[in-house]
Amino acid sequence: MARPERFSNPSEQDLGHLAKMEEWVAGHYPENSRHAYDDWGAKLKVIQVILDNGWIEDSDPACTWKRQALGAALGSALVQYYDGLAWTVVDDEYGRGLCLVWGETSAQLNPLTMISKRLERGEAVSVHDLMVQSCETLDDLRNKPGFV
Repeated sequence: MARPERFSNPSEQDLGHLAKMEEWVAGHYPENSRHAYDDWGAKLKVIQVILDNGWIEDSDPACTWKRQALGAALGSALVQYYDGLAWTVVDDEYGRGLCLVWGETSAQLNPLTMISKRLERGEAVSVHDLMVQSCETLDDLRNKPGFV
């Protein structure tokens, strides 16, 4: 039998981990224009530029962390764009991890691995499409009668 999901607030360590990941992504902007990263659309653009230019090599020992850092930046853009999303810790049959949850519902997105899993499968990644698909999924759930 699967262990039920439990949600909790992220710890300071969790939030620090996300911040470090986002700092790495934002660091791809020149110092004098790093403020642009504050915009959700700019986050999507820099993620796509990193992917399109192949700046994360499979042979890089930090490859998985960097790919998940792109997911952290995508999650940050989703939080900025979609009202009610927040970083949360989920504890389920797969272990403990950070995810996004919408309001007081069980609607859950896992942006930390959205990009990395696709890359591991050899798929091309459109960050814009991931953003749109995530928002459409949440919209569909929000409009579903009786969804909690």
